[in-house]
Amino acid sequence: MTPPRHTWALALLAALHGSAGALTPEERPYPGGYTSGSVDTVSQIMLLDDNTFCFRFMGGSLDMLVAGHWKALPGKDAGVRLQEVRKAQTLFPAFAKAGPGSDLVFDFHGYTLSEALAPVFATSATAAWPSSLRPLFSNDRHSWAESYPLPAMPVATARYFYIGQVEMDARGQPQQLRVTQYQLPAALRGGTVRLGFDTQQARPPLNLVALLKGERLQVDGQPFGKRDVLKPEQVAEIRAACVAPVLAPGKGRPVMGPDDDEAPRERTPALVPLGSKVLPLSSVQGEPFFPSPAN
Repeated sequence: MTPPRHTWALALLAALHGSAGALTPEERPYPGGYTSGSVDTVSQIMLLDDNTFCFRFMGGSLDMLVAGHWKALPGKDAGVRLQEVRKAQTLFPAFAKAGPGSDLVFDFHGYTLSEALAPVFATSATAAWPSSLRPLFSNDRHSWAESYPLPAMPVATARYFYIGQVEMDARGQPQQLRVTQYQLPAALRGGTVRLGFDTQQARPPLNLVALLKGERLQVDGQPFGKRDVLKPEQVAEIRAACVAPVLAPGKGRPVMGPDDDEAPRERTPALVPLGSKVLPLSSVQGEPFFPSPAN
């Protein structure tokens, strides 16, 4: 793993965290780096000696970085449990970018929104919650584009916008809508709002059981990889780039935009939602904004 360097913090982090807590006898063999992969994917688990860990998965368009705590399970040769730490964040990140004129374009990132469950959308000139929202896409859509822009509209008519998805009940049946409310920045007179879906936030938190047999790790009963000793500078980089951004008090995983991998130096700060609300399924009305193309 070669995460972004934070050289100014490496020595400080090593000094602060190097002796954060004593490992139990059962835990002492575990710290190190473990790698498992195939032709198309690579998974890495880095267990640190302060009972924190970093997990990274790289495959295709998915690059997932997870941090949390690990500890020994009770019982002889029971292994250790890895539990992801995750703070609540919106499932639908939004990024506003100013542009010329007084019109606004909402642009939806199809690749990530294809993972949302029947997403819906609405705009409003006021903060009043809408009585109805339209589906973004047809239910029978099977192919996706990166960008789905709506026609330009006056900013004054879309100062507030709402995006959400269907939530299922315990039986797997549609139960309700969970909708997030946003407000445009007051200074925005025109431009673009890019919306996507946070697939990492949507998945269940990581909860793994790992068992070290000799120098090889098994994860949930499956072979994973051989233990490699992590050098001090590697440990410091892992803490700075993966663990600290998630586990630091008051912080959460950075909200990434759909275009961040393409232009990391031009990242636009995410808008902060005003709140979320549960609405009945009957609130979904009208034709999809983006119907499936005719065959």
